[in-house]
Amino acid sequence: MKKIYFLLLVFCLFPCVNAQSPTDRDPNFNQFNLPLNHYSVEAEVKKSKVLSDGKILLITGNKLIRLNGNLLDTSFNTGSGFSYFSGAGILHDFVVQPDGKIIVGGEFYSYNGVDVDDLIRLNQDGSIDTSFNVQGVGFENGGVTQIELQSDGKILLVARQTTQGGIYNNLKRLNSNGVLDTSFATVPNYNFGKFAIQSDGKLVVSHNTNNDFYSYVDKVARLNTDGSFDTSFSTANFSLMVGSGSQLKKILILNNGKILVGGRFNRCSSQSYVDLVRLNNNGTVDSSFQIGAGFTEGMTSYRYDYVWEIVEQQDNKIIASGTFDKFNNINKKNIVRLNVDGSIDNTFADPIGFLNIEGIKSVSFFSDQKILVSGHLGNTRKLDRFIAKLNIDGTKDSSFNNTSKGFYDIPIKTVVQTPDGKILIGGNFHSYNDRLCSSFTRLNYDGSLDNTLTFGGFNGIDVGAVTAIAPLSNGQIYLGGSFSKYNNTNAATIVRINGDGTKDSAFNISGTGFSSSGAIKKIYPLSSGLVLVGGAFTFFNDSSCSGLVRLNSIGQIWGTFDIGNNVKTIVGQNDGKILVGGALSGTTVDGIIRYTSTMGVDSTFVLDPLITSSVVNSIVVQQDGKILIEGQFTVNGVNTNFLRIFSNGTLDTSFNYSLQNSGFSIVDFILLPNQKIVLSLSDNSIYQRKMVRLNNNGTIDTTFSEQYFEGDDSPNLYCQTDGKILLYGWLLKYQGQPARSMIRLLGEDYNFVQGQTRFDSNNNDCDLNDNLFTNLKIQVVSGANNNYFIANTTGNYSTAFTNGSHTITPVFENPNYFIASPSTVNVTFPTQASPFTQNFCITANGTHPDLEVAILPVNPARPGFDAVYKLIYKNKGTNTQSGTLNLNFDDSILDLVSANPVATNQTVNNLSWNFTNLQSFETREIMLTMNVNSPMETPAVNGGDVLNYTATITSVATDETPNDNTLAFNQTVVNSFDPNDKTCLQGATIAPGEVGKYVHYMIRFENNGTANAQNIVVKDMIDTNNFDINSLVPIKGSHSFVTNISSGNKVDFIFENINLPFDNANNDGFVAFKIKTKPTLVVGNTFSNSASIYFDYNFPIVTNTATTTIAALSNHDFSFATYFMLYPNPVNDILNIETKQTIEVSSINIYNQLGQLVVVVPNAQNVSKVDVSNLASGNYFIKINSDKGTSNTKFIKQ
Repeated sequence: MKKIYFLLLVFCLFPCVNAQSPTDRDPNFNQFNLPLNHYSVEAEVKKSKVLSDGKILLITGNKLIRLNGNLLDTSFNTGSGFSYFSGAGILHDFVVQPDGKIIVGGEFYSYNGVDVDDLIRLNQDGSIDTSFNVQGVGFENGGVTQIELQSDGKILLVARQTTQGGIYNNLKRLNSNGVLDTSFATVPNYNFGKFAIQSDGKLVVSHNTNNDFYSYVDKVARLNTDGSFDTSFSTANFSLMVGSGSQLKKILILNNGKILVGGRFNRCSSQSYVDLVRLNNNGTVDSSFQIGAGFTEGMTSYRYDYVWEIVEQQDNKIIASGTFDKFNNINKKNIVRLNVDGSIDNTFADPIGFLNIEGIKSVSFFSDQKILVSGHLGNTRKLDRFIAKLNIDGTKDSSFNNTSKGFYDIPIKTVVQTPDGKILIGGNFHSYNDRLCSSFTRLNYDGSLDNTLTFGGFNGIDVGAVTAIAPLSNGQIYLGGSFSKYNNTNAATIVRINGDGTKDSAFNISGTGFSSSGAIKKIYPLSSGLVLVGGAFTFFNDSSCSGLVRLNSIGQIWGTFDIGNNVKTIVGQNDGKILVGGALSGTTVDGIIRYTSTMGVDSTFVLDPLITSSVVNSIVVQQDGKILIEGQFTVNGVNTNFLRIFSNGTLDTSFNYSLQNSGFSIVDFILLPNQKIVLSLSDNSIYQRKMVRLNNNGTIDTTFSEQYFEGDDSPNLYCQTDGKILLYGWLLKYQGQPARSMIRLLGEDYNFVQGQTRFDSNNNDCDLNDNLFTNLKIQVVSGANNNYFIANTTGNYSTAFTNGSHTITPVFENPNYFIASPSTVNVTFPTQASPFTQNFCITANGTHPDLEVAILPVNPARPGFDAVYKLIYKNKGTNTQSGTLNLNFDDSILDLVSANPVATNQTVNNLSWNFTNLQSFETREIMLTMNVNSPMETPAVNGGDVLNYTATITSVATDETPNDNTLAFNQTVVNSFDPNDKTCLQGATIAPGEVGKYVHYMIRFENNGTANAQNIVVKDMIDTNNFDINSLVPIKGSHSFVTNISSGNKVDFIFENINLPFDNANNDGFVAFKIKTKPTLVVGNTFSNSASIYFDYNFPIVTNTATTTIAALSNHDFSFATYFMLYPNPVNDILNIETKQTIEVSSINIYNQLGQLVVVVPNAQNVSKVDVSNLASGNYFIKINSDKGTSNTKFIKQ
């Protein structure tokens, strides 16, 4: 259930109030930014290929995707992809035709819902090429495994098995339309493996013996173009003396016609060659190609070394890749470059320092000969996995990064929050947000990586997992797990580290540590400075201690406890007593025992005789002292796995866990601050995993929306002190969005204040006949938090609150215009029932005429194209008004195409509209389309030119804030543009007299994804040194939105349920607002603003930075007349600029008398003439920017 996004306090349409749910994902947790459509490859890459346009086509998992760098190429759309019966299809190979079409082979029965069997041809956009129909051949038992193109367009392929009339024959040739080419036929019952096409059309193939189709494919022969064996080629025989038979993985025809064969073997035609050999064109071994000991892998009892891929560079050197540790006894991990004679090329670096790809199965070249490599995940803790780009010398090319958000690889094992709100994470992972952090790291409260953990968090544990964490009050941390070293020093299964990640040498485990790998389940520091360690172990440093041991501050045993070797949890009570649970033995208490603070058995705790326990997995103590326990129990002979006991061990019969015997087992549970209980459940019989919430009496809380998970199991749960919930462990997705092992949920139930705001125009109290007061700004003070929220245009609002006291106050742009009743509302939850309804009645405080006008560019202005604008005008005052709206523009370079409504009057350079009865708070708009002159028209318009518009609104009344009755919009013409951008409507400069007044911004966004965007948030961090955040006023949005101002300078424009389409005709949106600059700014200062645009839970798109300078034309760095002569002056068409002395000009700007920039000449080093023919008659300033600074002078345009 999707709820309100990105806020704790949100405005929405009333009465259809959207509630914020405790199951909603916390959007402020881990805001690690990646570009929109960034694609993280997270499954084995069977094949990758650099295309002629530099894009990358690859098979990863069961998908065929195309990348443009690290971005998903959304112009290639495979829809629902490949399917095989009820599951996903399996892809083996593809080949790209010269026309860009793609032939794909594998094991599949359908593609994007269309029936197709194992072989298909796609158009460049991913749609099915219906002109390709496989006929005359059927595929069985494994589908198509290799595809190659002949120069004549015919298609050669190998399948695992094909039969025709009971005869096996798995090497086929198809015509370009998919029909079987019957002129090609191989000898029956041969099983062909890999093949390569010679320049003469003959095939070099690997095959088996002809008397057994399923025997090892360990021979290499050559076929004629009709499929018969070429008897002039001497068949090469391959063998492997250790383990199973040889396997041939790649055949490559070199530029000189010789043949390279790679795979797993140690002999070829009775000669010793390990995994790679070169054959002469007649099939004999080329003894001039010497590779010494060849390729080896660390295992000795069984050969796991393979050469999977061989490619030839332009200089004829060879890159061989696969699964190996050494080449010719030299350390080379999975990839090596060889000289033409087979010797190692030492100029090619070993990428083991960054590459984590095992079994490199695919290598291809970019146009600059940089190298793309791919394969499956390795077992080293490096960042570059599955696919990477190498420089020519083998070093990493950092322009390509297979980055992912969150934790990578093995799931998280344990999570603990520190008193200062930071989060300690343990597991067997090796990175977080693409930063190395081996098995342990620390996050800030917001989910960002805590960079003050400078040592152990990034490289402390190189092998092994962290399974238990315990922070100390002094900032130190105990870590326990299956590791043996920390920061390369001995730390046998347990270590104590300092707050910066360095090892505390005072805690020194000099022996073997705990006896079993991963045995430590729980670490519990005692107030005495000692520490309890529980788990599944029998020895510590070779001393007997079963399941529970107490260590002193230097790591020595300080007490053992005979309760069995399977302690699962240790929990402290407020009175200092300690509960221990597990599969316990050696005591009179089954499954759970309580100790005093001095670790004596607490005889006052006796488990109820009605309860028989075999194991206790988890224990949580409630605020009232009652104890929740999860495990395996029988109560009066009835099996259950969750119950509650009183502090003395007596069964609490008021607790009724209604999910017992439902088939679901409890993976984990937590107790929320409101004493409700959240369970993570799993039913392996139906492969269903979910999260539910119980009331404190054990019954199902029906107000909590059950959540279902993807992944191998349900995640674990951790409740933060503020009630938010961390989900961690095997967690791939949550609510359809990537989760990457850990996310945070809001966790709490929210209370609501809702109501309407109306304007009492006739002073008889607000009723349904009064107009709604739109875009009301409301201040909410909650303790130390002071936030502002601006409702949408409906006049209805709803705000969500956590429990506590809150003060709600309406705020007006002009406080002396209106009075709100009530002026302030105090509400306390849960004392007041939710939702709490509070309407606001707004009355006029006297008569205040106040109109406002703005111009918004719907799209950029481009030479020769139509530019669309919205003229927005609004009555901000207290009384209804009528008047006129005027728009001035340069008619010589702009042609009116349309206006809706049509203009009342149209003259040269001016359009005007009369309006009547514009009521208080009413906003109207005019849609306007102008065609911009092209560079071929006279006057010409080019990129960099500035279009000047001035909008003015007037009425018979004297306006109280005349500054916003006129807006000068200076629009720079562009040749190309980013559809997600930010524009300051005042342009690149403002005059000093405009400081402290409003400037206007417009943010445009475009959905370039592959599905509708359900929710969009535009986030703007305001620089409070330059802007007055309290003056921010939204002007207009393309769709309904609300505004949230928090943290002093963070502004969120929230488009909830916008459902913005992704088709080009409808995928655009915008938001516009105004804000005052600080009055303290001076000439020469600049103010800048950018925004981040979030489409659902995708990573944000960051706009350009719109920068405006406060400039005074009267300032000179040098005398204009000393360096330049300007003529003619006055001027009609061409203004000449003659240089008197040496000076390097960078740009030329021309301003009108209003200080508006009207002409820009960039890159003006050699410019001596400026065309001013399209300027209106009048006085102008020309400003020249140079290596000597800036200077300006006046001229007159006739």
